[in-house]
Amino acid sequence: MDQNPKIKALADLANNQEGIVFAALAAKDEGHTRDGKPYYRLTFQDARRRAQAMIWRDSPFYDLCRGEWRVGDFFKMRILYKESDYGPKIEIRQIRKAVESDQREGFSRNLCRPTTPADPSIYLDELLSLAKERVGKGPLLTLIQRIFKENRARLLSVPSSRGHHHTVFGGMLQHTVTVTKIAIALIDRFNADYPAGGKLFSAPLTVAGAILHEIGKIDQMRGDTLSPTHTLAGELLGYAVLGRDIVRRHAQEAKLPPELQLRLEHILLAHPVSPDWGAARGAMSLEAAIVQLADYSDSIFATSLETMLGDRATGDFTLARGPLGHPLLKAIHPNEQ
Repeated sequence: MDQNPKIKALADLANNQEGIVFAALAAKDEGHTRDGKPYYRLTFQDARRRAQAMIWRDSPFYDLCRGEWRVGDFFKMRILYKESDYGPKIEIRQIRKAVESDQREGFSRNLCRPTTPADPSIYLDELLSLAKERVGKGPLLTLIQRIFKENRARLLSVPSSRGHHHTVFGGMLQHTVTVTKIAIALIDRFNADYPAGGKLFSAPLTVAGAILHEIGKIDQMRGDTLSPTHTLAGELLGYAVLGRDIVRRHAQEAKLPPELQLRLEHILLAHPVSPDWGAARGAMSLEAAIVQLADYSDSIFATSLETMLGDRATGDFTLARGPLGHPLLKAIHPNEQ
């Protein structure tokens, strides 16, 4: 199996086509036939397709399946893909758990689970470019670069939340790009309309706060699972506190002045709109208020969009409640009436 250089996506295999794929074990159900023959019904997935495999007692993989294979494990397999009246099926020819060295052949956990529309690395690179452009040279930029460099792999894999918004893997970076752009737009608008206001808050600090506002998610969210899951620290402490701790770990090496560090920490702790959303303190600076507005705007819009796109109701309102606690009114386009 390992000698074949051609790796295919499970979703790209045609009926009766054999290929080597990376996939995740999404479900494992044990059962018995009417005459007592044991089996496992497995569901494997990549980001775009699910398919079932049967492992019977006389299969060479039965003991491995029973004793070692767990839901959430990632595998490299040679399979035969088939389409049936009961859905996609696969016959396993060879199989082993995926290992880190498989990355040379293109393996990524994000190939096997829902992820962002663009490769998460694109969002990360865009954030670093925004930091260079709008934060400028100095300790804030150094801090951002140090944190991103040390935590690149986790940044590329974590979602923004378990069920609220940007729940796909890599979603935290996607959300952060939008929040940073909204914050920049607010800064530019406020500076244009209120010239005196520019002296009362720091634009570079605000942008840095937007870029780092969810950095604690890399310690709150697990990046090695099939669905968004909290770590123990994430459940007990929350991402705002965890993000503050990350800033503190890097502040000295970045030569961040103590007062600037304190103000940045306040943005991270205060930007959620309420304690229920993770706030440890109310926003008490204009920088924190701007980041809070930007974050809230994207959170509400993204969650509302998901609610409306997934709705199957035929009336004017969604069947499900939106993020504000009530059904959402669907759009009316005047030019189409």
